[in-house]
Amino acid sequence: MTFKNENEKIAYLQLLCNSFGDFKIQILKQKNNDKIEASKPKSFLELWQNINNKYARNFIKEANQRTLLPPEIVCDIDRKISEEEAIKIFLNVESKLCTLQLFPKYTGLFYNGNSYHIHFIIPMLGFLSTPEERNYLRERILLMLREKGIDYMLSNEKHNIALEFETHWKYGKPKELVAGNWCDLLEKVRI
Repeated sequence: MTFKNENEKIAYLQLLCNSFGDFKIQILKQKNNDKIEASKPKSFLELWQNINNKYARNFIKEANQRTLLPPEIVCDIDRKISEEEAIKIFLNVESKLCTLQLFPKYTGLFYNGNSYHIHFIIPMLGFLSTPEERNYLRERILLMLREKGIDYMLSNEKHNIALEFETHWKYGKPKELVAGNWCDLLEKVRI
């Protein structure tokens, strides 16, 4: 599943912002000589407020990275595994979250053509007022989840991740949903 058009992408990002709070988006490009060209991250909300400005609209259109959402936890499976094994890990982590009474509202296991990423929206994180409080709680939750082969370094809201349903800047394939209900968010904005 990928964005059908520019308007759907904008509506999806607006839904994320309205539902979970502001985040930053960024454009990454890899040039022929393998040099990475990165834009400065910009607040989606500030860009959205200026959507009629050509620069703002083009920035959103080209964005392929975003920071973590305030109530989001992301785990990176840092080794080559099969889709079946990735789904087992995803379900195990989801089960551990429920055991900890941290019931995720939205879940997603994504594949970008190279590795798997696990996303969870934990409503409780959204009730904390500062990024420092949320980052601290994220780190504690990730310590309790301990799962072999998962990179838990994605606990900071400033960390950039590839934008789901968008073509990955390095691998050239869309970051696609393999398991979970994250597609429900995209379906809400489908025209």
